Amino acid sequence: MFVFREYIFGNRILAFYDIGSDTAEQYLSLYAMLIRKLQTGDLTLWGANNGFGINLNMLNMTNPALMIVYLLGAVIGTERMPYLMVWIYMAEILCAGICCYLYLSVFRLDERAKAMASYMYCFSGFIMVWGQHYQFAIVPSLLVLEMLFVERCIRCPRKWKSLTIMTAFLVFNSMYIAYMCLIFCGFYVCVRVLIRHLRSFPSYFFRVFHLAWVMGLGVGIGFITLLPAVAAILSVSSRLATQDSLSYRLFGIQYPSVYYSTLVSRFFGTTFKGISDYRGHFNYYEDPCLFFSILFALLLVQYVFLIPSISERVAGMAAEAGKRYRVNKIKLIVIQYVLLVFVGACVSWPGTGTIFNGFTTFFSRYMFICMPYFALIASYTLTEIIRNRKVNYIALAIGLAVTVRFCLVYYIDPGMPNPKYAALAHLICCVLMALVLVLFSLDSLDFLRRYLIIALCVFLAADVSVDAFSNFHGRDTVLKGGKYFEELYDTDTANALRWIRENDSQWYRVEKTYGATMATDSMVQDYHPISAYNSTQNANIQNYINMYWDDVLYMDINHYLYVLGSADTDQSGLCGIKYVLSRNSEAVLPGTEQVFSSGDVYVYRFTDVNNICSYYPYSEVSKTFGKASDGFTDTVTVNFEEKDPKAKLIVLDGGKDDRITANVTVIQQGVLFFAIPFENGWSVYVDGEKKAMRKANEGFIGVDLEAGTHEITLKYLCPGLVKGMIITIFSIILLILFSVLENMRDRSVDVPDDWTRTTPVELIIAGAYNGIRTRIDPTYVPHPPAERQRRVREDGSLQRESSRERQGRVREDGSLQREHSRERQGRVREDGSLQREPSRKRAVRVREDGSPQREPSRKRAVRVREDGSLQGDTSRERRKRRRTGMTSGKTGE
Repeated sequence: MFVFREYIFGNRILAFYDIGSDTAEQYLSLYAMLIRKLQTGDLTLWGANNGFGINLNMLNMTNPALMIVYLLGAVIGTERMPYLMVWIYMAEILCAGICCYLYLSVFRLDERAKAMASYMYCFSGFIMVWGQHYQFAIVPSLLVLEMLFVERCIRCPRKWKSLTIMTAFLVFNSMYIAYMCLIFCGFYVCVRVLIRHLRSFPSYFFRVFHLAWVMGLGVGIGFITLLPAVAAILSVSSRLATQDSLSYRLFGIQYPSVYYSTLVSRFFGTTFKGISDYRGHFNYYEDPCLFFSILFALLLVQYVFLIPSISERVAGMAAEAGKRYRVNKIKLIVIQYVLLVFVGACVSWPGTGTIFNGFTTFFSRYMFICMPYFALIASYTLTEIIRNRKVNYIALAIGLAVTVRFCLVYYIDPGMPNPKYAALAHLICCVLMALVLVLFSLDSLDFLRRYLIIALCVFLAADVSVDAFSNFHGRDTVLKGGKYFEELYDTDTANALRWIRENDSQWYRVEKTYGATMATDSMVQDYHPISAYNSTQNANIQNYINMYWDDVLYMDINHYLYVLGSADTDQSGLCGIKYVLSRNSEAVLPGTEQVFSSGDVYVYRFTDVNNICSYYPYSEVSKTFGKASDGFTDTVTVNFEEKDPKAKLIVLDGGKDDRITANVTVIQQGVLFFAIPFENGWSVYVDGEKKAMRKANEGFIGVDLEAGTHEITLKYLCPGLVKGMIITIFSIILLILFSVLENMRDRSVDVPDDWTRTTPVELIIAGAYNGIRTRIDPTYVPHPPAERQRRVREDGSLQRESSRERQGRVREDGSLQREHSRERQGRVREDGSLQREPSRKRAVRVREDGSPQREPSRKRAVRVREDGSLQGDTSRERRKRRRTGMTSGKTGE
């Protein structure tokens, strides 16, 4: 509440006009369009109101947090939807902390250490900075949940189904996020199996393989969203476009020195380099932000010095618990130091960002993968400090000196436009936390340790709260009921658009010379534009804009503004712009006439444009025929001035974005031009027969027509959707099949432990291998897992020893007697048989007749009366005995 008080109780909306303008200029409009499609039942994956049109599968539609926004927005309306964003953001922050706590609970850590580490995690720099972009705030929660289920599967391979489902959920959320998370989780699997189960390379390989196929099955289930996203990116998206070689992208790029100063400084505070007036390497969002609290800066140096002690404790706990695996102390020490160096090298090498960004160019968005590692370091170090009271004073002095130095520099420097109060708060909290750690380590202050832990938690909360507050305080944001809402939901604009729809049923484009946003009003107000702000633009459309209409570009290739290129009426006519809305009654565009007005909004219509279609005879365009760069796609170049004025073209807007119908009558052979992006997924049907498409003017659809009357239909099917759905269904069937096989196997009595730890896929592969080996080597005799543990009967035959009989006892006749787990702590009666000892009777006393007497928990502290019977020792009697000089005693088992 403190961090977001201006957004909850004040007049601010969690959408920014400054460096975070994507939120107000793009995301809110996109969510409004998806909500409207949901309300109208148009569940197609083509967004016709986003510029020239776009495949919606690339726009994070399946983000779990945003799906809540869509559903609630469909109920309360698009106008109230922006008010939800701060509450969704707060829920994502809380979810990150809870998920981190669940993950840390897998390890034997102190509860207070886990709570503090989870608190640092949910207020980490990535969530506070990149989380402002809505879809990224849920990413740390998904990553740490994936790691949680990986850890469970490592410890108990039978729990593989939960990891499969979580991986599918991760892929379903976003291909880009899943790509980064699964790379990291693959590395995590290799390291964790190395720590726990390294006995031989085959054993290590098969354990890693088990986790790999489990996660691969989850990826298969998520193919329904993964394959369409991959198809879109590889076919028409410009995201992967690059001219540089792979070797140069990995090893030829070098970071400037300012990158490393930014990397270090933002480790101590998210706003040390400023926000809008940023003074770093790139910008406030794209630069690395590894802040995990000032306490973590102190703990990281402590961790470097306490690694041997932590490793010794972990190895000791594993030995005491009687684990099946052995934890080697030396191996733990070496791995932890190597990991520290490796992580530091990765964040300093540009190639890491290139790998995590699909081998295109380097980005720092991947650095959220460091957050779970930081949480482990913080929790293990705090556990060592709390349980063993170990504080290395040299490490504390180093950490304090370095942290104070950076906080002082960014507090004193007048040229750095950062919030000075945040640097001062970090400085004060750093000194106070160091003092608490020193006092906690003193044996003479043992009675204060509980309060010192509370003080440490308070200072931690103050530190991260002030840092988070500095990211949101004083920002240039959308205001509740302000100009943004007045312009976007303007009554006069709504009346003008309603008049156009009621009087013209064809498929055309509408533009405006004003707006609440720079280029995305159309997604809220429901009309087809060419203006757009989209970082996943169709590469073919980009080629058209660069070659024919670059006047509409604003700042970069991602911003198209019609008002900048409105003077080029040929290109606007070719793109099907028929109506223009303006607030100026005198600014008449060439070739237009005023047809309607509402208040201060005037509607102008181009007299020579009917819809998004135009027809060009072969005599005019045949000389421009050619082949695209792929060598297969036919191309054509048209000029709007050369269109056939005699062609009768009627293009109807059916209300669904994925289908366009047209009735065409032409008197000569030619090319029919559609101002629809040339993209895989669109198909053209002429009189019911599918026709090949031409790429027209680098970016649009053209189709050859014979003279006559034709019925044309354009249909869009998201590329890869059908194949992805088939793979998803097949993967789900495999998941169900393996689960059924596992349940059937578990019901079998004669199944050894090694088999129950083996997955169905491994059994199938082993069976195939045995069959192949037998054909190659006839002398080879396969030994199925079920026959590995056998005994020899009296007649010489082999008798299988099932898993539940391995803990058997030998009866008088030599047969094995089963020993249940609840009888393993039995006692021996006089006749030599075992007597069951329930868990509630494990602490017992012996009566005079030799029988055991139950000792309830409330009577564990007892005294012996004069007659030899046991007397309960209550707290009131203990105090009375102390006053009389008596000493209390406890009886053992």
